Order: sequence, then structure tokens, then C-alpha cells
Amino acid sequence: MNEIGRNREGVNRNLQTVICGVLLFVAVNCLTLMSLRAAESNLLDGTWRFALDRADVGVPQQWFYRDLPERIKLPGVLQAQDYGDEISTQTPWVLSLYDRFWYLREDYKQYIKPGSIKVPFLSQPPRHYLGPAWYQREILIPQAWLGRRVVLTLERPHWETTVWIDGQMIGTDKSLVAPHVYELNTISPGRHRLTIRVDNRLLMPYRPDAHSVSDSLGGSWNGIVGRIELTTTGRVWIDDAQVFPDLAQKKMLIKVRIGNQTGRAGAGTLTAIWPDIGVVPVNWDELGAVAQVEGAAANAAIDGDPNTFVLIGNQRAQMREQVDIVISFPAPVAMSGLVLMPRQNHREHEGDVREYVVQQSDDGNEWRDVMRGELVSTFAPQQIEFSKMITARYLKIISLSGFGPDKTTALAELAVIYTGPKLTAADGSTIEYQRGKTATAEIDEGSGAPPKPTKPPPPQEQKAPAKGSKKPRLN
Repeated sequence: MNEIGRNREGVNRNLQTVICGVLLFVAVNCLTLMSLRAAESNLLDGTWRFALDRADVGVPQQWFYRDLPERIKLPGVLQAQDYGDEISTQTPWVLSLYDRFWYLREDYKQYIKPGSIKVPFLSQPPRHYLGPAWYQREILIPQAWLGRRVVLTLERPHWETTVWIDGQMIGTDKSLVAPHVYELNTISPGRHRLTIRVDNRLLMPYRPDAHSVSDSLGGSWNGIVGRIELTTTGRVWIDDAQVFPDLAQKKMLIKVRIGNQTGRAGAGTLTAIWPDIGVVPVNWDELGAVAQVEGAAANAAIDGDPNTFVLIGNQRAQMREQVDIVISFPAPVAMSGLVLMPRQNHREHEGDVREYVVQQSDDGNEWRDVMRGELVSTFAPQQIEFSKMITARYLKIISLSGFGPDKTTALAELAVIYTGPKLTAADGSTIEYQRGKTATAEIDEGSGAPPKPTKPPPPQEQKAPAKGSKKPRLN
């Protein structure tokens, strides 16, 4: 996140006027006018090709390569369009708080005849279906979108969606609280086959009476009932903006995340207008990642410069606190590990991390462990290899402990070992990240003083990579 604003003293943090809406825009240095055009969109409402997948064979049989046989309207629900099974006494309802043998009761005998079933305990749907269903149509990418970022948004799908373009899987999402957003990157102009698989089975260990998934309130439907839209933006864009007003002080804080698909680091200015104007310089790395600690920007840890670093904690504190460094990406990034470079300018290795945890998240709220381990106290970069490749939108590195009495956490650089598709520059060449700066000459030459005796002895000092040498891609 970049923070933007001002107050009467000129401090570049808070806008003086409390607002109801803010106009934000980013000016990008050295990019074409094409990348600076406003966002454009194309709605995909209408008739789609369609097929039920009762046996769940569509993925192994690669249905995304064939034309589906049926027709259906989207936005819409398949059960409301005469697809699925007729309601019967054996319908597998998604709920638990009901009389499973209601149809044996004498007072319901008249409501159990085929074609006239009336269920007494829920809002009865016209039909019922649990399982995958496939939706498909052709999309046309305008020539004017050449070289621009393209995004597919599915609003209010139920439940899990998986998206393919021309047989290539783009991704999957199972959020019940937010739109499913898929990055199509710089898809080429022309016609493409868009295929979406929607699975409405109980996919997570929820109680079956939860309102968003239960038949008790009609929550087991299959379809997409909100906006289905293709949107294009420039390859550098405002990915997220959050406003934090302080009514008592008559000021506010704006946090903005910049997305980047150019494959190149860059810089520009970010402007907020309402009615005051605040302008701050911003920069981004190759993949548009953002680093934060406790909600505050910590981009020195991913800026590609080992001479800059983040330092958290107070040596005068009674005890060392756990520190969470969160890296967010504008789109999921595939990786097989991390490379951490400790702080390079303190001879006693202040801030070195010992015990750590790496976690990943799809939404920045629910986290799951990737691995745990220990580092050593050294100036040299240290590599963390995951047991398997992961794809993460958010990554968290938790510093659990340090060395000796040190109560701080520091980090000069964090890089992911990138395993996704090769990134290309504007001229079509493959981008290889090369470090443009080195640490101080003393550290590069290995002449730093040894660490305090309270810390385990570090391994033999290694030279930091020479200027221009290759290093894992920063994120």
C-alpha cells in the first residue's frame, strides 16, 4: 500500500477534509498512452452453452475443449430454468434440522405423489441439483484492448468456479462473500472460448444449515446471478484503495495498492482529489507486490535494494514481539520457496530472524501454514524451499524469535522463487531479474565484525552477489 495525503502543516500523510468519495488516479512514468486509458468493460449477459456434469467427468474428459450441447441464460440459476431433478421424497437436501421421514407421516400422504410433492420444512425450489455444471460462450476481445490488462469478474456465483480460456485453466475460486475475479492478463484480440465450471456441492466443512449453502433458505442453487463482465485497464493500475477517516481530527488516511503487469519496476505519482489535492510519488516492482507490517507500508523489504531494510521492535522493550510481514500480490503468484536477505549494515546482526513461519492466503483473512523452520545469523541470503509449489495471492512471514537479547526484527530483501509463466518485456524478451545495487563494500568484501557471543556462531561469511548477478525475482 502507498499512503497519500496532507495536513495544514504539510505532512504528507492525511488529507485535511473528511470526504464521502475520493477521486484517485496514478500517473505512470514512461508508459504509452494506451496503458493510461480509463477502464472499459463488456457485459456477458445472454445465452450460454451449458451441460450438467452428474458424474463429475468434465475435467478428465476436457469439456473445455468441446462445445457444450444445451442452452441456458446467464445471469441465472439452472434450477429455475428447468434443469436438475424433480423434487421427490428422496431429494438429498442440504440441511440437518428437519424430519427426514416426513413423507411417512399420515398428514402428508396427499403431498408425496410424483409431480405434486410439497415439502413442509423449506422454501421449495422448482428443481434440485448438486454437482458441477458447465457454462460456455465465445467472447470477443476488441483490437483496442491489445496489450492491456483484461479481467473477468463473476458476481454472486454459487459456489466454486473454475475458468478456462481456449482450454487453458485460468484459476479457481470458492468465495461465498466476494466476486470471483480472474486475471486474463494481456489476452490477444479476437475470439476466444470461455468455459466456466460451477460446483454447488458442500465443498467445505460447513454445517449444512448455514444460510449461504443450505436448502433451508434456498441456498444450494447452481449458477451465476450477478454481473458477468470483462474489464480492461492499463498494465499499471490502482488495484485497491482504502480510506480511513478521522472525524475528530478532520483528516483521513488513504491506502492504495498499485498493480503492475508490465514485468518491469516503475515509478509515478498518485493523486487524490476531494476537494484538496494530495500528490505522492509511488513505485512498484516487477510483479506489483506490496509489503506491510501491522498495516503500515514495509516496501523496503521488496524494493530490490539490500541497502534499505525494514526494522521493527524496540531494544528497550521488556520482551521481543512476534512480527508479521505480509506480502500481497495483484494476482496469485506461483512459487516454490523464498530467499531472505538479512539486514546488511549492522555488525552485531541486529534484527536477525531465528524461528519463522510462512503462511499463505487467498483473501488476506484466512491463513494456512506453508512451513516452519529456523534461520542462522549471517549477512548471506538464506533460501527457504517449500515442500511443494504453492500459488498465493497473499504471503505472510512470521518472525517468532531472534538471537540472544535482541528484541527487533529486520529484513533487507525478500524474494520469491518464481515458478509461474515467464514474464516478457514490451519488446517480447524474457525478463530476468538482476540486482542493480549492492550492499556496502565492507559487507560485500566480508569484512564485517563477528556477531555477539550470545548468538550461535554464524556459518562462514559469504559474499553478497556482485552487481549485475542474477537473483530470484522480487515480488
